[in-house]
Amino acid sequence: MPQVNPLHLNSCPAWGRRGKTGVRFPLVLLHYSPQGQCLFSSFQSGLPSIYFPSAKRILNEVDLIRREMGKPEQELLQIEINNAQPREVFFQALTLYKKADRMCFDHTRNTGPIPPKTPAGKILPGDVFVVLKKAMIRVRCVSDHWGIAKSVNLPVVNPYHTPSNVYMKILEVNRELNFLLDVPFSPSTVYRRVLETIQLVENLLQNRYPGIKITELPEFVREKRPRDVYLQNRKSFSILQRISHLAKTSVLEFVFEEEVIHIAPGDVYDLVSLLPLHFVN
Repeated sequence: MPQVNPLHLNSCPAWGRRGKTGVRFPLVLLHYSPQGQCLFSSFQSGLPSIYFPSAKRILNEVDLIRREMGKPEQELLQIEINNAQPREVFFQALTLYKKADRMCFDHTRNTGPIPPKTPAGKILPGDVFVVLKKAMIRVRCVSDHWGIAKSVNLPVVNPYHTPSNVYMKILEVNRELNFLLDVPFSPSTVYRRVLETIQLVENLLQNRYPGIKITELPEFVREKRPRDVYLQNRKSFSILQRISHLAKTSVLEFVFEEEVIHIAPGDVYDLVSLLPLHFVN
């Protein structure tokens, strides 16, 4: 398979977007070879490997901004992701867009467009690409404001990259952004997100299993840190994964290391945002 320069992706005539009638256009990848020929890669086999470079380019740009701000490089969370689908990647990319938009506002007071809407029906890889493209615009908003040159480290396409690889790369960007925001995600913001998630899960369970008894929330416990909340939600994910295996349904799988490093409230936000996806077909 020939290597594809991610910069050529803007010349693609269609990216699986929805038309005004709600119908998706055929998704193709356009690449100009050295001989000037157009090569096309199918949606099924090519796209996950194509939008990985998009996520990698965003990480490169964010890293340049981090260096400009004099911020230290953050240690990565040691997590292995398996079985990710476009649905999970889309919502992680949506969180990335929101954080990039906040960072742009911190530096420029420029307000971007509202976050991309969640597509009705099945989420396809092309939907992920749209969100990543908009997130890159918000990241470049900061770079352009401070005169930071674009990253020259252009990633190339690896045909063996999967949606799980893309998810991991977006998670890496999100963690980097957690420490670059002027006003990082606060515990109250995360708490509100936890409550919203609990309410959503309860509604989904009651709609699917009428009459089900919902357990009461546990008592408030003092002196808990973001790491404690993160570990508790990690346990919740493990339980959901076991239930999904018993039900023979395909879900995103996290493999965590036993010991975790410093956890920011934004890390908890990223994890909690994915819990409802286990209840949605």
